[in-house]
Amino acid sequence: MEFLNAPFQKRFLNSYLFPAPLVLQRYLTQFGATLSKSISIPSATADRIVMDIYSPGGVTTGLPTGATTPTANKYETLDFAYSGTIDVIGANGATYVPDGTYIANVKLYLAGELVAFYKLDENFAETSVAVDSVAGNNGTAVNIAESGLFTAIDTGWIGEELVVNGGFDTDTNWVKATGWTISDGVASTESANNTNVNQSIGQSSGSVYRIGVDVVSYTTGSLTIFLGGAVGSMTSAGSYSFDHIPANTNPLFFTGSGPFTGSIDNASVKQLLEYA
Repeated sequence: MEFLNAPFQKRFLNSYLFPAPLVLQRYLTQFGATLSKSISIPSATADRIVMDIYSPGGVTTGLPTGATTPTANKYETLDFAYSGTIDVIGANGATYVPDGTYIANVKLYLAGELVAFYKLDENFAETSVAVDSVAGNNGTAVNIAESGLFTAIDTGWIGEELVVNGGFDTDTNWVKATGWTISDGVASTESANNTNVNQSIGQSSGSVYRIGVDVVSYTTGSLTIFLGGAVGSMTSAGSYSFDHIPANTNPLFFTGSGPFTGSIDNASVKQLLEYA
């Protein structure tokens, strides 16, 4: 008796031999001086600290005394000698790390022994507890009310989509200047000359973002992306991706000139924490 039919056998073997790739995700939390964001922890004596950090400015401001200088706009691990006690993550005394700094996987050592480990992968929109997985000396989030869900990629971590209705499925969420329309799943124009379609997305200045768009159709002119400054220009149909550091929090603009005649789809902006 044939137990499995051939198509089912093929699907079974394919799923067994070639399983779907694992998608690694975790929450990461932004610290900063403006709102005095930090994690208060029970005082611990340490002689070595290991921590992951993303520092937009590449500075030691607000880090524990003795920390090595991080690389600007890169996600990396710092490993440095320390002397004394530590009771806060994200600040050194009254000095806080700069806005836009991410800190994770904080390990405290004493005499070669791991005495505390704060992974900081909690979603602080749902809890204020920062778990210590070694001794249970949990910390408390101070002035932190949110975290971002990031996905691991080959070059680092990429954040959630910041653009709302980037597929232009409905004629909503976007501000359209004269000459732009949204219909049939695209934003299009027949004569955009220094006019745009735009949306505020709430990016942080000084950090890296991956910006993408598909130019679905193209007839003439030029289309330029702006996000806190010029990102890049396109003069043909195709899929485009740019890594960019905004200088301010101005909206995301797709601006036609020349004039520009064409249509766009799949607008995307995600924060990028790239490995050093």
